Amino acid sequence: KRKAVDDHDSVDHASRDFANFIHEGTVLIEYIKPQAGVTGRDFTGKLIEAEEPQEYNIPQFSVDNASVETKDDDKHTLYLAKKEGYVIFENNALRVDDHLEMDSINLKSTGHITSEGGKDVSINIKGDATEDKIGPNMKVDVATLNMGGSVAEGAEIHAKKAIIGGQTHLTSKIFAEMADIKVHKGYLEASKAKITSIESGKVFALDVTAQTAIGAEVHGLDVHIAEIKSHCTIEFANTLTIGKVTGDENKFILTPFATKQSHADLTDTLKKLEEYKKNTEKLEKLEKRLRDRVNQNKKNLDLLVENIKEIKAKGQKPNDTISKRYQDLVQERHDLKTTMEERAHLIEAIQALNEKVEEYQHALMQARFTIEGNWSGYNELTFQMLSPKKVLKYVPKSSLGQETIYVIVNQDGDYEVKRDLLHKHHEEEAPPPPSKEPEKANEEKPDAAAEAPETENEATEANDESPGSEESHNKATEAPEGENTAKSEEQPPA
Repeated sequence: KRKAVDDHDSVDHASRDFANFIHEGTVLIEYIKPQAGVTGRDFTGKLIEAEEPQEYNIPQFSVDNASVETKDDDKHTLYLAKKEGYVIFENNALRVDDHLEMDSINLKSTGHITSEGGKDVSINIKGDATEDKIGPNMKVDVATLNMGGSVAEGAEIHAKKAIIGGQTHLTSKIFAEMADIKVHKGYLEASKAKITSIESGKVFALDVTAQTAIGAEVHGLDVHIAEIKSHCTIEFANTLTIGKVTGDENKFILTPFATKQSHADLTDTLKKLEEYKKNTEKLEKLEKRLRDRVNQNKKNLDLLVENIKEIKAKGQKPNDTISKRYQDLVQERHDLKTTMEERAHLIEAIQALNEKVEEYQHALMQARFTIEGNWSGYNELTFQMLSPKKVLKYVPKSSLGQETIYVIVNQDGDYEVKRDLLHKHHEEEAPPPPSKEPEKANEEKPDAAAEAPETENEATEANDESPGSEESHNKATEAPEGENTAKSEEQPPA
């Protein structure tokens, strides 16, 4: 057991290496053999004969030859790890295993568990969802974590693959490439996340799949949630598919900033773009001033050059005043050339950044929101377009649904929210068979007004009528099919 001491001589009692992770080639045990002594004298000069060495504490345990290498010579016996993993000594046998079975991880029994970058190290923690199997404020860093219990407050997990059969606490943090969680209430960053229920938890992932969500905050590239309850905020950049909405006060946002990666990249891109544009404007003004000055001094420079030639032809050297004036005029031309080159480089950089912004914009135009069931209560869709910057909002009517919603650019060059009804596609793909009973053809037909018309819901402006008002609700659903009714508002600068 080891107590970790920081730079301030403070002991971290959780970093004690109860589960000792080692790398390949690490010396696990060294047995030093007794060596023959040398004859000598005591302080009175009396001769002391060296005694024959005697062996004590000779290793009596066995080793796993697949994971432990033994090197023996006259001086010592070394036991070295043949692979990375955890040192395990049980049943009087020494081995190194990359898989660790544990009952729990907590301050009292284990402390933090880390693999120090181990590629194939895994931990399996037995238990059920009712027990906290990773204790408060514990840190776990392994390749694979498979646990049946729950994660307590303040715990932090880093793994390539994390499978959690219980729930995560509100203050816990999970960082994984692939995460499979039963009930998520804490913070999660992953490439791929599969969650049974998100309950007020935060999720940042490229691919998110969940069965239910309530009070959730989800940010992803592609998101699929079978049931949305209430008070959820879902940001997506490519696809968002909802099975059904059984609650209200939910916000669904199409945004290029949906993922951690795109947020960092696009924020940096827009920041550079603004900076480069400002610098280009400054250089353009400087270039104009320098060009005007060079043009004004062109005759002076030509006369000065002729004058210097005449002086040199006489075998004389131009005085300091003439030389200084000549250098100043030449420097002006050099400054103009440098400024022009710098501005040209900035213009090329701006063009490259604009192309990247257009790629994000193109992705937004390809994005799709699909609801497979019907809407319930008040919900809001927001489309944050990038180039040009505009925000469109769509408030669906609770009686409608089963539709795919997206944004197009209409003939007037403005954004427009479009709807494709899912049942329309089903009818086109599989038309109903003709009636086999002609005598029933004259039966009374249902009133056409009772059938739900295919409409293109109006995208309302962000600061229009009250979002929950009946007037704005009707405006979002009364537009006849094919009519251009989308409204948009210009997004304020970031």
